[in-house]
Amino acid sequence: MDSDLAQALAFDASLPAFEQQASATRIGANVGWFSPSGANNLVIFINQLKGARPWDDPDNTGRMVLDENGYPTNVPGKYVVSSLLLRSQDVAGIAPHTGRFRLYGQGIGLFSLTSSSQGTLAQKVNTAYLPSEEIGGVSYWYVDVDFEVGTEQIAKLNMLIYSLRQGEHLHALSLVHESHLKAFRAGEVFAPELIKDLQHYEALRLMDWMRANRIEEDGDGWRKEGSDWTSPNPEQRYVSPEYYTFNNIAGGAKNESRFEVSAPIEYVVELANETEADPWINLPVDVTDDRAARLGSYVAQHLDPDLVPRWEYGNELFNTSRGFEGYRYALREAHTVFKGYHEDGPVAAAEWAAYRGPHLYQILDHAFDDHGREARFVAPGWAFSGSLRPDGSLTNGYLVRYFRAEQSRKMRDGTPLPLDVVTDYSVAMYFGGTLADGRPDAAVADHVLKTVKGAEAQADTLARWILFGADEDRLARLSPAQLDTPLQMPWSETLDIGVTELIWKDIQAGLDPLTELDHVLRLQGNVLQYKGRRASRWTDVLVFDRTPSRSLAQMISATQLVGYGNQLFGEIFPGLRSGLYISEKFRLEAHADYARALGLNFVAYEGGSHVAYPVKGGFDMYEAFNEGRAGAYVLARWLQTMSQNGLSEYMHFMSHSRTNDADWWGAQAYVGQDITAAPKALVLREAAAAYDPLLKLGMTGPMTGATVLAHTSTGEVITDMPVEWAPNAAWQVARDGTATETTGTATQLKLSETLPVQGGYAYRFSFDVGLDATKATELRVVVRALGGEPTELIRWQGDVKDGARMEFDLGTLPIESRLLMIVLQRVGKDRKGGLSIGNSKLAAESF
Repeated sequence: MDSDLAQALAFDASLPAFEQQASATRIGANVGWFSPSGANNLVIFINQLKGARPWDDPDNTGRMVLDENGYPTNVPGKYVVSSLLLRSQDVAGIAPHTGRFRLYGQGIGLFSLTSSSQGTLAQKVNTAYLPSEEIGGVSYWYVDVDFEVGTEQIAKLNMLIYSLRQGEHLHALSLVHESHLKAFRAGEVFAPELIKDLQHYEALRLMDWMRANRIEEDGDGWRKEGSDWTSPNPEQRYVSPEYYTFNNIAGGAKNESRFEVSAPIEYVVELANETEADPWINLPVDVTDDRAARLGSYVAQHLDPDLVPRWEYGNELFNTSRGFEGYRYALREAHTVFKGYHEDGPVAAAEWAAYRGPHLYQILDHAFDDHGREARFVAPGWAFSGSLRPDGSLTNGYLVRYFRAEQSRKMRDGTPLPLDVVTDYSVAMYFGGTLADGRPDAAVADHVLKTVKGAEAQADTLARWILFGADEDRLARLSPAQLDTPLQMPWSETLDIGVTELIWKDIQAGLDPLTELDHVLRLQGNVLQYKGRRASRWTDVLVFDRTPSRSLAQMISATQLVGYGNQLFGEIFPGLRSGLYISEKFRLEAHADYARALGLNFVAYEGGSHVAYPVKGGFDMYEAFNEGRAGAYVLARWLQTMSQNGLSEYMHFMSHSRTNDADWWGAQAYVGQDITAAPKALVLREAAAAYDPLLKLGMTGPMTGATVLAHTSTGEVITDMPVEWAPNAAWQVARDGTATETTGTATQLKLSETLPVQGGYAYRFSFDVGLDATKATELRVVVRALGGEPTELIRWQGDVKDGARMEFDLGTLPIESRLLMIVLQRVGKDRKGGLSIGNSKLAAESF
């Protein structure tokens, strides 16, 4: 690890410095884009007018006319105006965000340049009298201004046009920082600071560049009832590089320039070529077949041959939140196109995505085939743990409905199934999202605010909460079973002790697990004891090999002993719902295994810290976490965990913060920031350097032991889990797993370990019988499901013969079932000869 990173992530003993291991994960980023509201701090283009607000008629006459490139051709009122720059205090005094700028242009008119903090910078300038400069054989007038951020929250540089000469209106405007003038004259497009920031990433996701969350809807969208979420003019968003601005909101209700603008595909390809990063291109949900074919053909012809693009239909079509207009559009289209279809919610959006997305992918695939090139296609991403079961199978939710494509198959129009074209399976890999105000773990954030002083110390404590249990080798989970058999553990200050299962009844009865653990737990020498709803007297539950160096109160304060927790899918677990431990167990492992079972590449379309939307009074704590060492360290650990689980590519959200205040998403706070002052960027840089393309990892989750793994064309996974028997005095177990008993005893044959299963699914248990020196013997088979109340699934007893294959249908397991216990036993009076049990299997079909 380089010295800058080591220094930037120097922690106290509770959060040791990050050490990067060899990684199987490529590191990419979602590239920041202009903010449609608030400040607009991104410097993407050398011509910074590409991030300006569109022209507005403040008199709302409805008579302003724009040319094909978005410039006003008339002034129907007193003036028309555009905010050329909007900068927050975060970039005050930082070039090229502020400083001296040169405004170039063509045409004849009268205009002023004003600053919200500095007043008038250029008063009613007549362009006919301005000096000119020839660039590329073309003459442009220009004016120089100095723009700075004052004391206000957001500083604006505005251009007001008062009059225009008919037939020669102002156009071809460019606003260039003085440090970029040479590059502008040379015809360069992107700010060199941006290219430098992005060139260390292996891939760039351009979701915001393509405005994939937005559509041009008919109506007033979220503001009024009655919008039907159609796209009356989907082609309007595709503009040329000459268009005035790629930002999208300005002015009053009658302003006709308010529509979504996707970044020109020419610039998407040029950015990828300059940074040598694979582009990930999100198709707007209202894209036409013809436009998709044209986009595909352009990329196939102009993208560097060493680069491979990814294509994704929309962005988070499952997301019902405000601003994710693609969900509303997909819902409407599903109800319009699929006759007699009335389902609502994300599954309906999934049905539409499974129909429209593969159709577009096929068009794009043909475009690349025509040019002898490869492209990749992404299944629409999912963000939540609730979509998967611990055995790797899907619940009947968004992703399973996508791959099953029921409504698409009913259309019978030749549209390919998702698994016919999709190459990549994508999931968002965030942590800490449940700490937001109003979310399930907000109480923990409130508790940290009340019990820890100072934003930095609070941020470190939040980090410890998120990290609790992340190293499973150091996790001790105490359950009611420890009341009978105390857990034996060597003491270490690095140990994580989770007691949520043990004290769950106490919590249900009103115990506050954040402040009242000492009401039900005590430390007596080297023994942790419990007294509460499950035990009326103090009972040993955890015995250390020596007296701990911390008191009970110190363990609790250090987030080493945790009683707070949640219940998910019937399992009680300690810690945060969005901590690394639960995120790995209930999301990462299962998704990774399921993706491999489907034969798809496993990628994270977004990820990082979702410690956002602070609880009351928590702004400084959240900012210290996201902008400082604590959040960066958690990110580093999360990257390691994802790599160990076989994530092939991680796309951080996002490359740069875009506005101000609570915009903590960016790896860098602004374009050109020195990464020694940006801990997250340092971590990503180190992780990118550790990528080893030859490092290939197999399954690490619940399907790891599957002996047979297959999938159907609609995403159903079939698994056979191996059954491993434990040898004992009567039963010998061979290398191939065959268990043999020759002494005629009634000793039971048991599993070496209980088998992981998922409640709500049907299973089958089978084995082969071998007999020696006897024609038949009597056998008892007992199978019980554990988790919740133990349930006996079968109790079978009967004669078995040599060479028989015994099959037992266990039926559908109770929903709370998590483990399976199997016991075989020779019974009856005649137990002569030898008995062998071989080729034992537990099989489940997952839908």
